[in-house]
Amino acid sequence: MKTTAVILAAVAASMASTALSADRAGGVAEIDGDVFAVLDGAERMLEENGAVFSGDRISTREDANVLLRFLDETTLALGEDGEVTIDEFVFSPGAGGAFSATMAKGVFRYLSGQIAARDPNQVDLTTPFGTIGVRGTHVLTRVGDGPDLIILLEEDAPKRPPVIQVSNSGGAVVIDQPEFGTEIAGPGVAPTPPRRYNLRVITSLTRTL
Repeated sequence: MKTTAVILAAVAASMASTALSADRAGGVAEIDGDVFAVLDGAERMLEENGAVFSGDRISTREDANVLLRFLDETTLALGEDGEVTIDEFVFSPGAGGAFSATMAKGVFRYLSGQIAARDPNQVDLTTPFGTIGVRGTHVLTRVGDGPDLIILLEEDAPKRPPVIQVSNSGGAVVIDQPEFGTEIAGPGVAPTPPRRYNLRVITSLTRTL
């Protein structure tokens, strides 16, 4: 009976490992400080080259930051005291996929990959007060400390003209010029008209990543 129990436990562990591998979304490209992920109630500390999975809620501690690289070449950087949930990541080379994430707090820098290049409608980034729709682009976001701030950044060798649409129930704005951005003051409050942000503001935010 003991032998049978050991075998069953090993099979169950193998099945769990296989299921987890099937949901792998990408990995940790760079990390500094304490960064944790929670999946199905289980917390683990992230390490460089470690895996991240669809469903992970990732959080950084004080003076910590992390750069995630997904299987479709999307990258997502998160600064200190931040939190993001990878709500969905599905990708098949040549067939596209879907990517959605909820940015709960912190400073983020998102650079789109193959999913957005193939079908931008399959990418969905949610902030506390709005949603960012991308068209293959580079975005800087600060959330959880006052109004949501979303800024379009320059992109090296873009695969398509950089455009984002920021929206909520109060309205929507389209931003198609780098260094221009918008703010959302609260739930249902329309995004402000796009305006150019001082380079010092952008540098101050990116320095934390």
